[in-house]
Amino acid sequence: MFLLIFMIAGVCHGKSDSIHKISSPDGKLVITFNLASDNPVYSVSYNNSVVIAPSLLGIDFREGGVFQSELEIISSDTSSFDETWPVVVGKSSLARNNYHELKISLREKQLPNRDLGIVFRAFDDGAAFRYVFPEQKALNTFAIKKELTEFTLPFNCWYYGAPASKDGEPFYEKGIFTHLPVNSKLTLPITFERNDGIYLAITEAYLTDYAGMHPYRNDHSLKLSTSLTPRLDDSTVCVIAKTPHVSPWRVIMVGNSPGTLIESNIILNLNEPCKLEDVSWISGYKMMSPWINNYLNSEDDKKGVKLTAAHLKKNTILNIDFAAEHNVGAVEMIGWVGNEQESIDHPDEFDMTKPMDSLDMPYLFDYAKRKGVKLVLWAYWSSIYEQMDKCFPVWEKWGVVSINPDFLDREDQQMVNIYREMAEKAAKYHLQIYYHGASKPTGIRRTYPNIITHEAVRGGEYNKWESKGPEPGYNVLLPYTRMLAGPMDYTPASFSNVSLDKYRGNWNAPSTLGTRAQQLAMLVVYENPQMMLFDWPGAYLNQPGVEFLKTVPTTWDETHFVDGKIGEYIILARRKGNEWYIGGMTDWTSREVSFPLNFIKEGQFTAEIYADGLNAEKNPKEVEISSLKITNDGKMTLRMAPGGGFAIRLKVINMKK
Repeated sequence: MFLLIFMIAGVCHGKSDSIHKISSPDGKLVITFNLASDNPVYSVSYNNSVVIAPSLLGIDFREGGVFQSELEIISSDTSSFDETWPVVVGKSSLARNNYHELKISLREKQLPNRDLGIVFRAFDDGAAFRYVFPEQKALNTFAIKKELTEFTLPFNCWYYGAPASKDGEPFYEKGIFTHLPVNSKLTLPITFERNDGIYLAITEAYLTDYAGMHPYRNDHSLKLSTSLTPRLDDSTVCVIAKTPHVSPWRVIMVGNSPGTLIESNIILNLNEPCKLEDVSWISGYKMMSPWINNYLNSEDDKKGVKLTAAHLKKNTILNIDFAAEHNVGAVEMIGWVGNEQESIDHPDEFDMTKPMDSLDMPYLFDYAKRKGVKLVLWAYWSSIYEQMDKCFPVWEKWGVVSINPDFLDREDQQMVNIYREMAEKAAKYHLQIYYHGASKPTGIRRTYPNIITHEAVRGGEYNKWESKGPEPGYNVLLPYTRMLAGPMDYTPASFSNVSLDKYRGNWNAPSTLGTRAQQLAMLVVYENPQMMLFDWPGAYLNQPGVEFLKTVPTTWDETHFVDGKIGEYIILARRKGNEWYIGGMTDWTSREVSFPLNFIKEGQFTAEIYADGLNAEKNPKEVEISSLKITNDGKMTLRMAPGGGFAIRLKVINMKK
């Protein structure tokens, strides 16, 4: 059911140089725009405190030069909007899209008298703005050299960010903003923590037919400037387009708790409504990925295997059997067209409708179907893109549920358009899609909900080759940073847990740092509707904790931040139907945490608890499993070992209506 309200809150026409303001529906967030010496400037305040100090806006065009000075306001309009819409797969089943909007139309006072619009939206949980390039005689086809957008902080604070990375898989870290190196580009999102208890994050939404953005400090001030990714065919410009056109939304998420940022749906809300008439075929599920453990069929394979058709067939059947018995919905196939590396180096030489000789793909699809398990196909992105018209209809007939284009590794305008084009065409053939070696999500999965997830994270696969893989301090940073942009494919649920002194990167049989209980918690804390599991069947069989893996969902009706501190620990609760799941994670510091249960409904629940064992610091695989009866007026107290965590399932005994 939808609730839709649209009303004009106020209209102002004519030339004006006055200050223009728009506030959020709750009145706490205020966006201010004005022309300062004929230059466009905006600022944002929250709870009467400035969060973005006056900052310049503008565009540097290849033809006609900079649009930033000698401007006048030719019109301004304000309006309000409120709707509640159904999320197909995500962290909530419904999203409320409620904002106040201010539209500013600008014109140059001098020739060529170009027009440019700026639209601001004020939400309770953030501010957003974008450039509008209207159709006009003075600006038809255009090329953008630079975007002159700035984000100026009012005072120094902590930042949590990562350097720009072509594959979207950088290492997030904590630092003082003024210690950021000058001219060092950053990956989005970037999160900021202020001493007054206000949290904010900068990212972008609706990245469509435009270049990806990377903020950077270009001097020693408290200002972030904007860098756009150059085009591949002409590195002197970043965007080539024709009016009418719009930029992505520049988003400033704001709250008085880091949980406000995690719970927010602002990124989705800034995208167009769903374009698919039928979404009944789109779903979330857990998935086995044999590649992470190098196609292990037995303990002997930990010495390494040669991937033949016979071995891959046996491995796929092994994973299908495990998936069917453990409520895991899908198995990924990699190498099914032949040598994996050759398919990356020479993608044009592989026919994506012809599996490896003697693999017997029809048998595997039939076997999976009889077991109630779906099959997912991995391939190099250009192999998929160049053969979409040919292979998508064939894959639909095979029964492929999802595809995994990999190694996109770019965020230029051409690649951004390829992301969308693949998703649009995949939807026609009922194919879900998740991008690997990819840039961060920007919410377009609202428009095309068959886009299930993006990798765009330094995840579990790095344990295959790094001498120091992702560690608990980094793991607890991710919910407060990368995950703010949307789902991320980290590959959690490792049961190959080792202590720091025993860790070694291992291509064939990777292990992970931190406890098993923390890995189980990731299944709740990390957002990913298509949750790829880390380990192979032999690691899970008859092991403590596997029951939680069987029951935990991957899509949710509600998400609730319980407690946490950025980079130190997090406790996050998610609801599916009448059941709640709670995940807790800590860095290398052992913690005893106590939290209320007042977010659940009145009634009685059984809490199934998977916590760190007493010796988990030395034996990270040790899990203590217990149960107790709870109500919403109680609280829970749990200990997390260094690098540890806990996972809880709350099952209804009885509930008041």
